[in-house]
Amino acid sequence: MYEFRPVTDRIWKMRERIRDRVIHCDAERALIITEASKKYENIVPIIKRPLMFQEIAKKITTLVDDDEIIVGSKGPYFFSSPAYPEWGRTSEWITSAVRRGEWTLREDGLYHNPDSEQVRMCISEEECQALESIQDYWRGRTIGATADAWQPEGFDELVRLGVCDYGDRSGTGLIGLSAGHLVAGYPKILKVGYKAIWQEATDWINSHRGNLMGEDMDKYMFYKSAQIAAESAMIFVKRYADAVAAKAAECKDPKRKAELEFMADGLLNLSENPARNFWEACQGVVMYQLLITLETLFPSPSLGRFDQYTWPYLKKDLEEGRLTMEQAQEIVDAFFLKINCFYSAAPSKLVTITGAGNTYQHTTLGGVDPDTGEDATNPVTYMVLETIGRLKLHDPTISLRFNKNSPDKLWECAIATTRLVGGLPLYQNDEVIIPTVMAERGFDLHDARD
Repeated sequence: MYEFRPVTDRIWKMRERIRDRVIHCDAERALIITEASKKYENIVPIIKRPLMFQEIAKKITTLVDDDEIIVGSKGPYFFSSPAYPEWGRTSEWITSAVRRGEWTLREDGLYHNPDSEQVRMCISEEECQALESIQDYWRGRTIGATADAWQPEGFDELVRLGVCDYGDRSGTGLIGLSAGHLVAGYPKILKVGYKAIWQEATDWINSHRGNLMGEDMDKYMFYKSAQIAAESAMIFVKRYADAVAAKAAECKDPKRKAELEFMADGLLNLSENPARNFWEACQGVVMYQLLITLETLFPSPSLGRFDQYTWPYLKKDLEEGRLTMEQAQEIVDAFFLKINCFYSAAPSKLVTITGAGNTYQHTTLGGVDPDTGEDATNPVTYMVLETIGRLKLHDPTISLRFNKNSPDKLWECAIATTRLVGGLPLYQNDEVIIPTVMAERGFDLHDARD
């Protein structure tokens, strides 16, 4: 029988807080993006978008909570749910519900949705007014509105007949969401850092200064946008380093003060450089994930093979005596609790379809080495399963890849996890899936294994 490690008091306290969350709808990002859109109104979209995001990186609140080991918030509140007005009427359902009296004003001075709904949400009167104040500006300027001219002939007739009401129902137009099913380059960002990416873009721009010919103009637009985006990431992570350092300066508990100073130093390093240790690897992934979710609406950014790209950092820490397995488990617990906080406000009808607490941040564990085909199970594989089982976290969802060489211990851990949390992990058979994606999808062996 597989035995789980004990949960630390502060992790359990955080878990209870997260399970009992009330999502706070806020207007901060919406106001920043609106002013940025006005500021860069006439700039070509491929450059305008990263410039707008840079305004978010410079201005959005960098929140650090008292008990946090891994930091990162989508706004000024621990359970902030920002609005994305550039995508259409994505927050009008909230203000409309408040004005119709469906959300009630309570003793805390906030409007709350009905207790009968699965997801608990709240918003202040000031934030309602702020969201309402920008609605007129975005009419005709949203990303979804650009699709109206591309509407297929006859679509309006389908809407009139009630066959399809997608654009009208969602309030976003025909383009309602950003591209999803995204697995970002987490291994690369941990290995090279934001400054190296900024430098690569800058070097290309400098080498072509005064000599842009033919297709180089398209490449220039790409490299310029990449340069701005990387610079924005550096600004954002550096601001978090400063926020944690400020928290450390105020802290009276010597142990917590030292921990905060360690975190601040790690974030300062991550603002430009590769991750140096396991904590930085986990924190670096959260920062990257947060950048993605603040930049655009609902990209469903999955975490990829988390155990594979973080294990080298833990292995090095263990070998050099910087970390114990118990400390590493607490970091993994804190990581997945933080990722679980990225759930946003959603209408009750949508929740009945997608389920409460679904962030679409899928994670894959186990599998095989893409180069050798050997079983790739490692200690982080077990740690993630323990986190999901011990804390009874249903999100992020987890796929566990098995193969003919998977150790018996992995089966025992997975089954013990399923008994505790139910439904997770999702069991995937590499012996079937790898040859299938090669035959039916044209993947080469390396990519199919990865």
